[in-house]
Amino acid sequence: MLAEHDGQSVTTEMQNGYVEPRLAGLHVVECECSAALKAATVGPDAVRLSSAAAGDLSGRIRRVELRSPCVVRITFDGPLPDGETYTLVLTDELRDGGGRPLCGETSLRARARCGDVNGDGVVTSADILRVREAAGRALVPRCDIDRSGTVTGTDMLAVRRRLTEAAP
Repeated sequence: MLAEHDGQSVTTEMQNGYVEPRLAGLHVVECECSAALKAATVGPDAVRLSSAAAGDLSGRIRRVELRSPCVVRITFDGPLPDGETYTLVLTDELRDGGGRPLCGETSLRARARCGDVNGDGVVTSADILRVREAAGRALVPRCDIDRSGTVTGTDMLAVRRRLTEAAP
């Protein structure tokens, strides 16, 4: 996942079950494939987005583009709402350079849970402690809740405001 922190792009690796803890939420996702992709198959029909609560959210996908031979960037029309679990699927429309459908893992489940820096599904004092430990050190993107480029008391306050919010 890409996120801006004080004007600089920072990449965070996502795996199934990933939790996005920052205020701005999920906005841009890049998927890296093991083989080069056929550029003509990269487009809106190549990706689907849904959530259990809202169903099909594919209309929120603003742009799908090939960033390098093996990387697809998906940009949403804005940050996806906090507190929901999303499923992103690369469809059979997306093909490798030889015209074959992708094989292997083609879906990702992720949650937007502002303040849940340890990714356990609940915002607790453990998250505040983790942010406190990261304050004043080299940037720890998961702890930079407001994406200012520095972990500060503002980030701790943002987590504190969300204490005990459980994941859906």
